[in-house]
Amino acid sequence: MIDTNQLIIVAGPSASGKTTLINEIRQGNHSKLHNHISELGTEKFRFINAIRLSKVTRSFIPRLCVHYDFLRQHNMKRGFLVLPDLIPRSKSVKIVTLCAPAHVLSERISSRLELLRATEPLDEKRIKGQEYKRRLYNSKHMLLRKYMYWVSFAQRSGTAEHLIINTADDNRVFQFCENQQVRKNIENMLFGTSHWTSPPLGWLFADIFLRKRNRPSMRLLRSLSFSRHSKTRS
Repeated sequence: MIDTNQLIIVAGPSASGKTTLINEIRQGNHSKLHNHISELGTEKFRFINAIRLSKVTRSFIPRLCVHYDFLRQHNMKRGFLVLPDLIPRSKSVKIVTLCAPAHVLSERISSRLELLRATEPLDEKRIKGQEYKRRLYNSKHMLLRKYMYWVSFAQRSGTAEHLIINTADDNRVFQFCENQQVRKNIENMLFGTSHWTSPPLGWLFADIFLRKRNRPSMRLLRSLSFSRHSKTRS
């Protein structure tokens, strides 16, 4: 595992803008972010995707910036991968979480899906993966739940500094805050409101059916969940 003095984690779901942001940092074109994380403007960082960290042979990297897709790197049994070992071995840790409204994420992933179908129609595995993400983004409560898994992990890891970026805003909304404020800020960015209604209990298990592509079971679960809620309200 890698030891590091300064660790920056650029996290978010697919199509949230992680690669774009990292490229801007590399080119020195993100002055607003530099204002919050001064080290980016003065120190040289090594940028690595989390899925490639296991292949790194060096045991020490002074300044490391990790591209982290918290959907891909989350396992229902093991939790978030890589970071539980990396964070304790880092002297300074800052998290940058990227957000965008759910409909924006859905539009971005739909564009990727169309391009993939046109250029690589035989790559069924990647196509199904993009379809799953689009269904997830169209389900606002499930998307918010994924973000809350991530925020809870960040809180448990003891990381005090958490920067949130709304990548759908032309002016880029930056909020540098303590972890207890992060939940509310992400909620506002995803839905434009500080209030949301807790989803039916059945939605907690919907992700399992989505991953298995069991569409009939998924529809049945939804109908049971909503019919149950409608009865309780009436």
